[in-house]
Amino acid sequence: MEGFYRRSLLTLCLTAWLPLSAQQPPQANALPAHPFFIKNTWIIGGAGPWDYLTMDSKAERLYIAHGPVVQVVDVKTGTVAGKIGGLHEAHAIVLDEGGEFGYVSDGPANAVKIFDPRTFEIVGTIATGPMPRALVLDAQTGLMFAICTDPIVENQPPATDPSQRPAQQNTARPAAPREIKTSISVIDVTARRRLGQILMPGKLGFAQSDGNGQIFALLVDRDQLVRLDASAIAALLHAQPAGAASNPPPVADGTPSSAGAEAQNSAKQQPGTTILDWSHERQEPAAAQDAMRFFPLGSACHDPLSLAVDGTHQRIFAACWRGSRW
Repeated sequence: MEGFYRRSLLTLCLTAWLPLSAQQPPQANALPAHPFFIKNTWIIGGAGPWDYLTMDSKAERLYIAHGPVVQVVDVKTGTVAGKIGGLHEAHAIVLDEGGEFGYVSDGPANAVKIFDPRTFEIVGTIATGPMPRALVLDAQTGLMFAICTDPIVENQPPATDPSQRPAQQNTARPAAPREIKTSISVIDVTARRRLGQILMPGKLGFAQSDGNGQIFALLVDRDQLVRLDASAIAALLHAQPAGAASNPPPVADGTPSSAGAEAQNSAKQQPGTTILDWSHERQEPAAAQDAMRFFPLGSACHDPLSLAVDGTHQRIFAACWRGSRW
């Protein structure tokens, strides 16, 4: 483990977008004469793994995903003002602009839980894809994008007890590994239902909005960034009948590809959910039109962990691992 940390340095990559060109990022400046320092330390207790933080600047409260609960800290006093329970494992918290409702991604439950910020009580549940983590709420469309990080597994045969299998020599060649694909659940927060599901190539990571209708998400195993246009995706989802798969690509003999067939099967298993299968091409699928675009993060960025978006100056800050992969 010590050798790993010596070989891998955490770096911050700065990339311009719209368009995201290959220009060289500016050099980092030296720290000012008075750098940041620790002002206070708050002991808030609790158990379980920590995850994302969300600040409610109007109410002066900090929401902390902490294992099976969300702790709500009063930032004026540093004390716990309350807890949101009824969760398997909390990952991310977002609040609507009016402060009427909040949303928590509950990973193992494959769901987003809705809570009342005044009482901290769970008031609703919306089903998602497997293991939702980062949440992005687009104010313009009223859509929430739940980034689901567990791979999509469809039509997998049940496991067999090895002791009951007939003894035979294994001469078959091992099956080629299937490409990983994960999903984004698109949620209509007003109707409190999942409107659609976007299948993506690779393993999704953290996501954030620029505040102007563009959603940015990391593809961790591809060292890429994907930009999603919330309005274009809303138009695509509303234009298709519920439960439909979006243009499964044909193969040479004219039959649907396995990716397209899996998307259709998934749609049948999830009534009322439109599937946009954009997982079968490394470049932007034609069906995506202007709704999606991939951007490489550069040779110095491996396994991107997190990002921040500056919508005003059109810049993205991506935290990456440099060196050997972990």
